[in-house]
Amino acid sequence: MRRMPLLSAWALIGFAAAFQPLALTLHAGAAQEHPVLLAQTVSSQSQVQDPAARNIDDWFRDFTTEWVRNDPSLATRARYFAGEEQDRLERQLTPRTQAWKRARIQLARRGLVELQTFDRALMNENQRLSADVMQWQLQSIVDEARRHLSVGTVPGRKCESRECDRGGAPPSH
Repeated sequence: MRRMPLLSAWALIGFAAAFQPLALTLHAGAAQEHPVLLAQTVSSQSQVQDPAARNIDDWFRDFTTEWVRNDPSLATRARYFAGEEQDRLERQLTPRTQAWKRARIQLARRGLVELQTFDRALMNENQRLSADVMQWQLQSIVDEARRHLSVGTVPGRKCESRECDRGGAPPSH
């Protein structure tokens, strides 16, 4: 797996995309596609040497890998992996189905729970910043999903009406 310097991560994600308002949609939002690349990159600059202890850097690396592996389009754009795994992912498309979106939301929820198990008082400055950014991005995915559920839509759908669920057309305004 490649390690990108912080500047490359900003270029990959884009400054505006990394800090866009929470109103991003799950379908195309940068918060959904890139929440872990920045956090993992910032944190990777400060690796703890004790491999026996699971630390925040290990968690960032493992969660990032899982997030990117489950989004072949992101893996292709980011060139995150190397060798056979990267080649295999480049031959795939991210499904972007409702099931994939639900799984992505579940992964974001799981990431939030796991992130809370680390004591931020024991983290260095880069790790705390990474954890804060990761939490913000994952929370924005969960919050967006919650907003859609409150109005009866599925994230990424353009229709705000339950008529769409029954095959009807979106309401005209």
